[in-house]
Amino acid sequence: MREQILDLRRIQDEVRAWHNATFGDRSREDWPMICLGSEVGELMHHWLKRAQGIRGTYDEHTAAIGDAIGDILIALIATADDMGFDVESCLRETWATVRQRTRAGLTAPKEPPA
Repeated sequence: MREQILDLRRIQDEVRAWHNATFGDRSREDWPMICLGSEVGELMHHWLKRAQGIRGTYDEHTAAIGDAIGDILIALIATADDMGFDVESCLRETWATVRQRTRAGLTAPKEPPA
């Protein structure tokens, strides 16, 4: 059975409230973008260490990669929100374009049923 689909607008509202409570007045308007870069660095760190087989087990690095992906999503939502973007609209509009891109000889997927 498929889990409930996430409500991106609700999550964006929750991230905004958390971000405001955590970081206050946002005196640095580039703060969400800086956080995003930091989280991508964390993802790459664990990806590299997992590939090298050092400073932790494969499973520990895989778990840290999953955590970093979640952190990246949160930082990305905060960045988009700071810039006035609606995350759901960005995703829907861009996916409508990207899903049409195919390799030569492959057919783009059909629209999902409503």
